[in-house]
Amino acid sequence: MGETKYDVCELFGMRGLFTQERIPERKKEDGLYSYELRENDYGYPCQVKPFVWINFGGTVFLRSPIPNFSGSKEIEITVVKDETVDGEHCESEDFYFTGEAMTIEEFIGEKDKSDGTTENKNENSTGAVLSNDD
Repeated sequence: MGETKYDVCELFGMRGLFTQERIPERKKEDGLYSYELRENDYGYPCQVKPFVWINFGGTVFLRSPIPNFSGSKEIEITVVKDETVDGEHCESEDFYFTGEAMTIEEFIGEKDKSDGTTENKNENSTGAVLSNDD
């Protein structure tokens, strides 16, 4: 999984990585925070939860936790429906793609470069990151 490229996204103003896959717990380790997206009837993300059973829309990895997010609740993603495009076009300022793609390692390295640190991704974190082990 180390060379897998993920779509770069913004979720509530935080840069993250997106995959359409459900990531099993055994593939996670300390370092990044993971959240799952629920889709609405049009296939657009409408909620963020720790785990989604129905209408799973993908997984997002962030460097820091979503502020004021309790692991037992959901957060609504504001979806604006544009009736001019067959009534099925939705947009959101809460979640969108940047058009970039990168690996988990590049994403972690990007943080290290931006803040000048070279911290170990396994230290001082309570989140989850994809493991490089298969």
